[in-house]
Amino acid sequence: MVRSKHTSIKGKCPVLKYMLVLIVVNVFFVFDAAGADCISETYSQTSFEKPQADFSPYDKIFVKISCDALDAGDHTLSINWVHQKVGIVRSAKQEFSVDVQGEGHTAYFWFKLSRRGPIKSALTNQDFYPGHLGDWLVEASLGEDIVSSSSFSISENY
Repeated sequence: MVRSKHTSIKGKCPVLKYMLVLIVVNVFFVFDAAGADCISETYSQTSFEKPQADFSPYDKIFVKISCDALDAGDHTLSINWVHQKVGIVRSAKQEFSVDVQGEGHTAYFWFKLSRRGPIKSALTNQDFYPGHLGDWLVEASLGEDIVSSSSFSISENY
């Protein structure tokens, strides 16, 4: 029986094969939302005229996320309302389609702190859980990529 001395580079170097797959996967995901340019701002009014970063716990907080230069096709815009100490308090998402390459999309979301019940509020003399006051972040993701964030605070002294 005669054995061939020929061996492929794939057989000699499984690490090379792994590296090639890793490079292809990373390039694919980096370009997924890389072209999108998104901006997010928080507001207290639905007129969206004047961005705001300081809110009362009684306010309804709106976020406007505007994305430009989107790839044509289906997209999912997800947001997380993140409290500095508590972590993610609420999440939401919006699915949309872009018909024309490079087109933009604007999405709107809102958030309002839940009030304590009347009995607990009367006993503690607090309408809101004090742990939810403080610094917040709205983080927006397009697909798997974080594309924008906005900081704001909720304070009883506002």
